[in-house]
Amino acid sequence: VICAAIERVLALPLRRRRALGAAAKAAFRAERRLLLTGAARARAMVRDLLATQGGGRRGGDGGADQGQAASGPPPRRRRRQRR
Repeated sequence: VICAAIERVLALPLRRRRALGAAAKAAFRAERRLLLTGAARARAMVRDLLATQGGGRRGGDGGADQGQAASGPPPRRRRRQRR
């Protein structure tokens, strides 16, 4: 099936193939842009949710200020390695 599709594309004139390639590239970029903006929005929503609950990567007490138990010790900071 894939080989037949490739043969059909290769049978097209060069200009038509270039136009199809440009259209496919534009469609791919549009899809990628939608995916990246959606992922960025999801990360922002999670970050906001964690901030409202008192948690997050920068410490906090795991939401203990809202009646929840702290989830273990605070995260350790990574030390810079000497060379």
